[in-house]
Amino acid sequence: MSAELITFGKYKGQPVEVLANDKKYTDWLMAQEWFRTGHVQLYNVIVNNFCEPSDTPEHNRMQADFMKTEVKEKVIRQLFKEPEELMKGYKKRIEDCDKEISDIELQLAELQKEKEGYEIKEKEFSDLEKKEHEEHKDEIEYLKNKRTEYSKMCNSPWSMDDSYDSWKTSNYKQAKLEKEEYEEIQQKYNECWSKINKLEEPEREYRNKNREFSRKIGDVDSSIKTLNEKQSEILDKKAYFNKLYEKIKNNGFVIEKTTFEVNGWDVYMHLGFPYNVNIFLELKPSVGDDYPSVLREMKVHKNYMSQNEDVIHKNYYVYGCYGRERTKDYYILVYKNLTTSTISESELAEYFNSCDFEVVKI
Repeated sequence: MSAELITFGKYKGQPVEVLANDKKYTDWLMAQEWFRTGHVQLYNVIVNNFCEPSDTPEHNRMQADFMKTEVKEKVIRQLFKEPEELMKGYKKRIEDCDKEISDIELQLAELQKEKEGYEIKEKEFSDLEKKEHEEHKDEIEYLKNKRTEYSKMCNSPWSMDDSYDSWKTSNYKQAKLEKEEYEEIQQKYNECWSKINKLEEPEREYRNKNREFSRKIGDVDSSIKTLNEKQSEILDKKAYFNKLYEKIKNNGFVIEKTTFEVNGWDVYMHLGFPYNVNIFLELKPSVGDDYPSVLREMKVHKNYMSQNEDVIHKNYYVYGCYGRERTKDYYILVYKNLTTSTISESELAEYFNSCDFEVVKI
């Protein structure tokens, strides 16, 4: 028995057990909307301990039928896609992955061919650069030495670009050159520099071409790396879809758990991979003009479940391509006959759907 204390009315501050001896007051409480929705815990204690069973033989028979797999699947098939339909979807995704992989392989082949062409060009210009260097290296070395010699004559190891007046300010004491002498040396220095540049120009052009193709090879390698990473992701995705396909093919609907009378719900089922959902059923052999009270009752039970998530194991995860998601809960009215003319079957479904309840007729 619960240790609940009553917090209102004539029995305020007293334990809930006192209500067992006051059936009239208890029945009145149970009929009040404010009590059912505002004191859910106390309401459930009364239902489970003090109320006489009110279920009809038809209801009990209907509940017992849910021990049969075919009855459970009859409800499930109205809510979820058939395993065969899911298999078709996964097969289509596998085919899409194959197409993407094929497209990437074509792109990789084209890039590899492009890279090989660039590598031929890169080697060609590298060889030309080396050949040019070997042909003129002795002459260039001679000219560089002469240039160094001229700069030393003017005591200007770093530059011979200065005018005589500018040079004279800081170098005349060491070199003691007159203007004509300085300018003659400067001219010879510049002639050496000009010849060196001319001799080195073809080598520079070949070097620049070589670097240009090296950059292109680098760009192609980067594109190949990106495509390889993408291909790897798609292969992982394909392997995942193949796994799902085979699992559904071998198992179909997997009802992992079925229990009865779970906090006001007549039947609880956990539907396993690939659906991973909790299903709570309110069973009614017939639904008449009392359908609003049925909805209110279901709201009370649902509210209690949301406030007590530990009642049902909630931390069931399914691994997907890009992460994982929580189990979803479905709250469902299951009925056999509609015995009122005030509302149609489609209107009844819409009425309950508006409050996030599913409706299944069996």
